[in-house]
Amino acid sequence: MGNTAGALITPYIVERSLEAYGYVGAMLILGGISLHAIPASVALRNPPKTPMRSSNPEREAKALILDEERSSKRHLRKTRQPTNSNHMITEDNQQNRPAVFLERHDDTIKQKFKKLVQSCIFIQEPLMTISFASIFFTHFGFDSWVLFLVSRAEWHGIPSSDAVLLSTLAGAGGIIGRLVYIAFIYFGANAIFLSFIFNMISAITFLMDPLITTFPEMCVVAFIQGWCLFSCQVSTSAYPKYAASDKNFTLYAGIQGLMAGLGAIVGGFMSGLIKDASQSFTTVFLVLGAVFTVNSMTTLLFFVAHRRKRALPSPCGD
Repeated sequence: MGNTAGALITPYIVERSLEAYGYVGAMLILGGISLHAIPASVALRNPPKTPMRSSNPEREAKALILDEERSSKRHLRKTRQPTNSNHMITEDNQQNRPAVFLERHDDTIKQKFKKLVQSCIFIQEPLMTISFASIFFTHFGFDSWVLFLVSRAEWHGIPSSDAVLLSTLAGAGGIIGRLVYIAFIYFGANAIFLSFIFNMISAITFLMDPLITTFPEMCVVAFIQGWCLFSCQVSTSAYPKYAASDKNFTLYAGIQGLMAGLGAIVGGFMSGLIKDASQSFTTVFLVLGAVFTVNSMTTLLFFVAHRRKRALPSPCGD
């Protein structure tokens, strides 16, 4: 709920700070707010368990000397072991090496390569590839929308003091949307299907952007987009449950974070590039509409593939 609360409150703080302290002062205030994460993380972290140190320095010195003597003796025993018996190969044996040995060597290489392919997590968890596409597109569109929500309103001639209200409405919609989303999950709704619905609504609102030009219309759409996009963002956390087995869960969660970060970085860069090339926020939002349309398809594809996987008989015969 941190980013939704931030979207709700931060625009008001920044607007008042810019009037009173200027840009530098506003950034310092935001930095101070962000630094509150440090004491919060320290409070959550368990204190380290430090081992009890011995109070007798002479005993510690003797133990250290004994450890050094043992390690030196082990080193001497290793160096004295004979090594000639394992490496005595005559020239005749090297020249007349049987072809069977070479065939076995080729077989071992093939077996190693086969094991390497089978151990790949994308082979073990085929649903991961589809889910990563959905995670990438979700964060691509979400971060692009956050960057240009207020700027688009100013581009349409809305005063900046009124335009920041759109971010507040989006944050309020995000808080309500996430609470409703949690309620749906509690009553047994499928998280992926809910994500598909929210992606479809988001795609429709972005594709309708040329028709949304007045400030009241922007307020309504910002609230709806905040509801849907913040819910889409939190729904990506449900993919590990559906796409990964227990043994690959931790690795999947790590790669999921990587894909989310890549989507956010690429989304911000590409949307800025499109804005500079077209000089139109309408073009940017239409592209985001196409992104969420594709994301709706990938989400639906994942939902169908997961349902079919569940319908297949278990290999254990359960």
